[in-house]
Amino acid sequence: MRIRAGARSRRRARVARAAVAAALVAALGCAGERGPREAGPVVPSTARELAALAYVYAYPLVLFDALRKQQADALGAHNRLVARTTTFTPFTHDPGEPDADSVSSIAFLDLRSGPLVLSVPDSGKRFTRIELLDAYTNVFASLGQRTRGNGAAQYAIVGPGGSAPAGLTEVRSPTAFALLQGQIAAQGERDVPAASGLMQQWSLTPLAAYAQGQRQTAVERPRGLPATDPPVTLVESMPPEKYFEQAAKLMQLNPPAPGDAPLTKKFATIGLDASRGRFDPKKAKGGILAAAWNDGRAKIRAAQPTQKSDGGWTFSPATGSWGYDYLSRAAAARLAIGGKLAADAIEAVARADSEGRRLEGAHRYVVEFAKAPPVHAFWSLTLLDEQGRMVDNVLNRYAVRGDRLRKQGDRTVVHVSFAPPEDDDARANWLPAPRGPFQLVLRLYGPREAALTGDWKPPAVERAD
Repeated sequence: MRIRAGARSRRRARVARAAVAAALVAALGCAGERGPREAGPVVPSTARELAALAYVYAYPLVLFDALRKQQADALGAHNRLVARTTTFTPFTHDPGEPDADSVSSIAFLDLRSGPLVLSVPDSGKRFTRIELLDAYTNVFASLGQRTRGNGAAQYAIVGPGGSAPAGLTEVRSPTAFALLQGQIAAQGERDVPAASGLMQQWSLTPLAAYAQGQRQTAVERPRGLPATDPPVTLVESMPPEKYFEQAAKLMQLNPPAPGDAPLTKKFATIGLDASRGRFDPKKAKGGILAAAWNDGRAKIRAAQPTQKSDGGWTFSPATGSWGYDYLSRAAAARLAIGGKLAADAIEAVARADSEGRRLEGAHRYVVEFAKAPPVHAFWSLTLLDEQGRMVDNVLNRYAVRGDRLRKQGDRTVVHVSFAPPEDDDARANWLPAPRGPFQLVLRLYGPREAALTGDWKPPAVERAD
């Protein structure tokens, strides 16, 4: 689950997110990596450029904190797991991405008062993913099926300088604030209540309470949350001096990565002293502060890294391991706070057929998989309208899952149209579409190496009429 920090439409967010993330397929291998292996951060030579980069560098941190406060205050749930225990439908009111495959949970963590113990039950053969992000939106730990298996486990999540007692698996956060994202895939529609029951057994408990036998289980996300300004609006409307003051305080609480030190230490020359949590505007001489503030905002808004497209599919693989690419990190955070490593799951979006024509429900389409996509877990195909919303239909079918489709040998064909197919086999693999434009989202859970490297390519969407 990713939380949208702004007020953009889902379609615009998905298009831009693909642009931000698509160039990172090869780089997003496993948790804890720094991303692209550069020698180190590039330190600008002028004070204005340095101050603009300071704005970009701190943007995810300041935005993360605004969202953390807003969500926790609205939910009354600091250090609490907030669960979505049903799969998405057209009638789901949730800030996350439409997902008919799984139930999920999320928690903003404040580790200043000590460790939190995450307890999860055995999830059987269901795909399970737990990712932890630091306050800069870097994934620092990936737990679950790929790395830890699906057995019951107890993790002590500790902040900088903290420690875990014996008997608990320590997971160390590099920052005092962190974000936990959890996912349990349902093995088909009938399995949703069982997957939901497992999610409700997850608990996140302060260590002292855990030692006394207490457990804080997940709470259901309430409806009707109070309307508030989007965090992006709150952050981007901060006056320059207030923004850099907030950045300095948060950088002291949430130490930058050691590899960033050549840059973050240089920030002190323009008044931003992360080690002391202070900002001295007098050091930003020559009126550069307002100019750098404008420069930084403009750079983030304009950021459009190279997209990776193949056969009509645009890959939006993952976020969360940015290395020294601070601009892409900031641009992705502006769209949504969250992360997903490619080794855990990747996705691709198609909005046009094999000849580049826009997908329209008035036509019939087939997506033919000669062999199943290379995955350790499973794959699915979800249909969304042009705005990125699920579409109500007579079957209440919003996605199809590869291991639940009717096959002909190794071959699997998904049929997509507004009108139902006449053939029984085609109808069994029918994904209903709206009358108008739509898009398809292909998700690979636990992708194998061929999918990660790009050696495997998804089949084109072919028009069949």
